[in-house]
Amino acid sequence: MLFKRILFYFIIGSICLFIQLSIFTNNFLAIKNVMPDIMLVLIILLFQICDDFEMLIFAFITGFVIDVYSGNLAGLNAFFYCIVVALLYNFKNYLNIKTLPFYLFLVLLSLLIKLFIYYLFGYIFKEVFVIYKSTLLSYAIHILYTLFWVPFLSMIIYIKPIIELNSKKMYGK
Repeated sequence: MLFKRILFYFIIGSICLFIQLSIFTNNFLAIKNVMPDIMLVLIILLFQICDDFEMLIFAFITGFVIDVYSGNLAGLNAFFYCIVVALLYNFKNYLNIKTLPFYLFLVLLSLLIKLFIYYLFGYIFKEVFVIYKSTLLSYAIHILYTLFWVPFLSMIIYIKPIIELNSKKMYGK
């Protein structure tokens, strides 16, 4: 069963990384050169049905791959995805609601935390980020476009075979 879960993480992570980082999909999916944060949505949706430690490792690896490929500040996405998983883990007793508006709220809250972290690091490294109206407009487009992807990914993640494969009940022997 462990091999099937590792294979699932590899396949779903590869597909979502390809969609998020590929030049091929960038030509079709980008709105004003802004791509949605599909990996963030995937991490939030998978957290409800997968093991917490496996999600932390998955979040770090995918964030690190995004950092290496995109050329942003080294480790910023990996750091942010790990923070999101840690926050979800700390509040998991309160997060048992599995409705679409709740997932939209979690993604919106995570994207606002990401904006805060980016501008916190931008304040530390003054040459990296500057607050311009166009930057905030592109990030607003990024937020709306990421929220647009939540229903589609939730329909894919919550089909029965995926839930049974990653169910926390299957982590026994």
